[in-house]
Amino acid sequence: MMNEELLSDDRFSQLGQIQQSEIIARRCRGVQQLIRGAQSRKSAVRIGEDACRQFADECQSEMVLNALMERVEQMIEKYWGK
Repeated sequence: MMNEELLSDDRFSQLGQIQQSEIIARRCRGVQQLIRGAQSRKSAVRIGEDACRQFADECQSEMVLNALMERVEQMIEKYWGK
């Protein structure tokens, strides 16, 4: 298992799409449950923002962070609409 917090943009871009997707899915697992169980869309957005902010503090790769942020937005739309 790769420590995604230590990934640089260069290393992340060298990974295959499946590996990239697995990294994002691992990071989003708990966030998805929190978003789905939120009391409102506003609360779900706050949960997503907090998760992305926390990951941004840990991760060196802007590409990973951008992919994570996109995935979180998709989860919010899935459970709470646009």
